[in-house]
Amino acid sequence: MLSIPVVQQLNHVNFPTDHPLYLGTDTAKHAKRSDVIFLIDVDTPWDNASRDFLRPDAKIIHLERDPLFTSIPIWGFSADLAVAACSDIALPVLNGIIKARVDTGTNSKKKFEERRKKIQVEHDTMVREVEASIDAVKAQTPINPVWLSKCIGDLMDDKTIIVNEAVTSRLAEVLPLKRPGSLFSTPPAGHLGWGLGAAIGMKLGAPDGRRRLLHIFSAHGMPFYRSKVSHPVSHRRLQQPSLECEHQRGARALSRRSRAEDAQFSRMRLEPVAAVRADRAGLRRVRSARGGAGRITGRPGARAESSEGRTTPGSGERDL
Repeated sequence: MLSIPVVQQLNHVNFPTDHPLYLGTDTAKHAKRSDVIFLIDVDTPWDNASRDFLRPDAKIIHLERDPLFTSIPIWGFSADLAVAACSDIALPVLNGIIKARVDTGTNSKKKFEERRKKIQVEHDTMVREVEASIDAVKAQTPINPVWLSKCIGDLMDDKTIIVNEAVTSRLAEVLPLKRPGSLFSTPPAGHLGWGLGAAIGMKLGAPDGRRRLLHIFSAHGMPFYRSKVSHPVSHRRLQQPSLECEHQRGARALSRRSRAEDAQFSRMRLEPVAAVRADRAGLRRVRSARGGAGRITGRPGARAESSEGRTTPGSGERDL
């Protein structure tokens, strides 16, 4: 009705990413030029609690059950209007009030339509930029995380749930997300490795027991925050299979190491974790022992090969 642009932090899917009023995930970028910022159930709208980057006349409205976030002692985000309400109840009421006022004026409708067209141009530009970034890396070897994310998006359906721990890789920004409950990312109060246990709960709690679960995580230290044994064993025991996809970013991490760090590792006779090369045969044996299948690949064309046929548990002969 009001043609308000929407940005969201993709810990969950609260707004369809293909909507013409959707402008991505960079809240600070759009907040700095806004005169009114309406935060709905948002605890951390941007990284720094300061509002110095906003327009001097900008107004911030918080709508939340506890808009002062009294359960977070160090929470320091300011608000010009704090509304204590449940969004499920308050938003339909607010929509009714707005609709009644809009219906009484003809000038406002024309203004809102003009704004909607302007925002849609921004949305379309954002979509083209994302498509260009995907096209630029589709042939890279090893597989670029952006291209991998695009391929995952191509294979998603209405029964797919993504558990996203790719905290330093673009994943959610590339996926076509339209359905609430289709994506769960590391929460602000979460930590690396949370997705393993959460994935089991999501499978068991899904309304449709046939939900397909895909757990995405990055390899920069992630294996040290979880048990690689209890997770697949639990999935198998509960008969709730899932697919894990690991972004291996060792080469990029190596490029950031300094000569001093190399010398230190050499003196200690240790090899940096990022430098340890994946053992393909070892991965197959580990997955097979736990009743699963796995394969390492760095080829951009592997997705097409892996989507054909079936993989029997323990074979490990197809790319994930």
